[in-house]
Amino acid sequence: MHTLIAPLVNLSVLLAVLVYCLKTPLTNYVQGRHETIKTDLNKVRTLLNTAREKYEEFNAKLKAIDVEVATIQTQVRQEGEGTRTRILNHAKSSAASILAEAKTRAESMVEDGKVSLRVELGGRIIARAEQLIQDRLTGDDHARLRREFSERVGAIQ
Repeated sequence: MHTLIAPLVNLSVLLAVLVYCLKTPLTNYVQGRHETIKTDLNKVRTLLNTAREKYEEFNAKLKAIDVEVATIQTQVRQEGEGTRTRILNHAKSSAASILAEAKTRAESMVEDGKVSLRVELGGRIIARAEQLIQDRLTGDDHARLRREFSERVGAIQ
């Protein structure tokens, strides 16, 4: 045991010298490290709070965008229905106008056809009457017609 006392005393002296010499630098290092960790922790908390605020802000904006999208969709639907109604009304009025114009044209064409038929029928009747008169007229009838015509022309002059 005597042999262990000297190394134990040496170790104790060494530890006492180390504690005396290294106490201040170790204390300063530990305090510096503590301050660094504390500062970093405060920065992380600040960043976390900022991130939470931005998250809440973006979340609120997303909710507002959903509402705005729904509003825009509703407006677009309403505008589409309004446009559809205007187009249908315009188409109906155009169709009515086209039908009225077609009816007027058809009636006009029927009247034109009637007039044309009357003119053609009249022409054929006159041509047939002329043919019948020429076939049935005799020479005496020709002479009498010339004489009557001459008398009428003379009376007019």
